[in-house]
Amino acid sequence: MPPAVGVGAAGVVALHALMRHPGGPGAAAVRVDSLVVRCVDESRNPVPPGAFVERLHVRWNGAEVASLADPPAVGNTMRLPLPALAIEPGERDTLTLAIDFEAGAPTGTFELILSASGLIATDADTRLPVVVAPESGFEFPILSGLTRISAPARTVIAGLSDRMPAALAADGAEVVAGDVTLLNDAAGGSGSVSVDSLVLRAADAGRSALPIGAAAAVLRLYRGGSLWAQAALGAADTVAVLAGSQLTLAPQVTTTLELRFVARAASTVPGLRLGFVAADVGVIQPSNPLLAIAVVAPAGQSFPLWTEFGGFTIASLEKSYANFPNPFAAGREPTRFAYYLPASGRVTLRIFTPRGERVVTLLEQVTRGQGLHQDDAWDGRNGHGEVVANGVYVAEMLVELDGGASRRLLRKVAVVR
Repeated sequence: MPPAVGVGAAGVVALHALMRHPGGPGAAAVRVDSLVVRCVDESRNPVPPGAFVERLHVRWNGAEVASLADPPAVGNTMRLPLPALAIEPGERDTLTLAIDFEAGAPTGTFELILSASGLIATDADTRLPVVVAPESGFEFPILSGLTRISAPARTVIAGLSDRMPAALAADGAEVVAGDVTLLNDAAGGSGSVSVDSLVLRAADAGRSALPIGAAAAVLRLYRGGSLWAQAALGAADTVAVLAGSQLTLAPQVTTTLELRFVARAASTVPGLRLGFVAADVGVIQPSNPLLAIAVVAPAGQSFPLWTEFGGFTIASLEKSYANFPNPFAAGREPTRFAYYLPASGRVTLRIFTPRGERVVTLLEQVTRGQGLHQDDAWDGRNGHGEVVANGVYVAEMLVELDGGASRRLLRKVAVVR
């Protein structure tokens, strides 16, 4: 028996008994006709099997041959007839007992005891009783080992941490949009929860639903840097179903899935958010409805959970140059500059007053690769670390591409406090 099981756990192997017929050739087979086991707690006090056990399974050499449903609610024994299991002379057979625990079983401790008198065996020819004795080095009774029955897993907390960029370029690159977190909120030692899929949805800036395929061509979920599941989408697909290998959520251990997508080329929508609702989390539910597992949002949040909005930008330097947010609260939040480089090159980014006075240099001939960039930020301070006054400033970007071309771009940046 495992040291701990959750209420309602099914198919829990309690013990194996190796049965050996010591007779030589010509001896009659031994028939095992019935079985009696006792149920006790950690102090070896009797406990009623009906309160803990929904069904007792008996397997003979791995195949189920008998079971006892609805064990008695009084006493502490379970008795069940067996279909004349035969052990031939010189042969060894394995008797296995497995338990389906009640969905309403009390928490506490539980153990099975199998005594020599609990195996009712006879000579297959004469039907006279056969003595059941322990193998050398062993002794009766056979104990399953004590298990502690704990409250079952009832809740999965599903969260979404935003990592969606403000600007998106449909250039075939994979974009990180967020992290999905899954937590089995049961106490330590309780049962695990299994999840095998996640459905993802899309919404516009106002959180109204839009077909996810209109904005994304591919969605992927990564676990620990390795691909767990992905879905290729058609332009009309309203949701994306990502099914992967079964995830086992142990109690109080958070599983994180990184959400990435590839934007659809020539998308007909201005941008998207990604998210999901409780029913989108593919929890493998127990067969007993009394043990149903609920999916809830983290404290202070509610479904649906969404990333921030990412807007599509044109994959050109001049048309992509922007900053977010604008205006911004200098000294309390940064504004980030977005720009798309058609080729790798060196970037200089400076902030000036409208009169042409330099405020701060953010980048000076810094090498940047081809593609969309939006990690360069200004916190609203000048070169001395002082927060600038409210007003409009000019962000000058100088780009020298590796091919020899150069660009100078100007953008107004508004500061508020």
